[in-house]
Amino acid sequence: MGNKIDIKMMNIVAYLRVSTDKQDVENQKFEINRYCSNKGISVTKWIIDKNVSGKKKSYERKLWDGIKGMGSGDILIITEISRIGRDWFDILSTINECLVNNISVHAIKNGYELKNDAMGKLFVSIMAVFAEEERKLLSERIKMALSRKKKESELNGERFNIGRPVGFKVENRKLDDKKEEIKNMLGENISILKMSKILNCHRNTLTNYIEEKMN
Repeated sequence: MGNKIDIKMMNIVAYLRVSTDKQDVENQKFEINRYCSNKGISVTKWIIDKNVSGKKKSYERKLWDGIKGMGSGDILIITEISRIGRDWFDILSTINECLVNNISVHAIKNGYELKNDAMGKLFVSIMAVFAEEERKLLSERIKMALSRKKKESELNGERFNIGRPVGFKVENRKLDDKKEEIKNMLGENISILKMSKILNCHRNTLTNYIEEKMN
């Protein structure tokens, strides 16, 4: 970790995703500055995302704009890998975007110094496996939610209808804006009935949306 880096004309960008706690900002800055001191480098640009929801994808954050402004040979420094994405898919896409543009990613606490080389490509391949497992897990939870919805309907003497209710297309478009919220509620095993009340939509609309858009 103490190996010096040949800085030449490279940009060294530090990304911080922080809460409202000022101490969180200072702690991350301290970690990054100490790391840079050991490497004999200095941060040329700080990108700070404050009060960013973990549900927000990386390309919706300041980080993505920062990456677009970086070039071959530059370095992106973060305190830990989880700071740059909300899930394995998001982290994978962010790191891959950096590596294909020859931008190195240094994650201090994880001990990663990822480059567009054999080791970097191996890391991305391993992450892709985790991302696929995460996708399968979500799919399984969706199936469980639909199965639970069917049982709830049967217990209430209702017909389990996966046909499209009136206004489905309009409601469907509205739910597109809440896709991440739906995904998180499925992950928490919240029932379809309760989800439909939270989202203010017909439960059949929600059932069809999950079946068609998220399975």
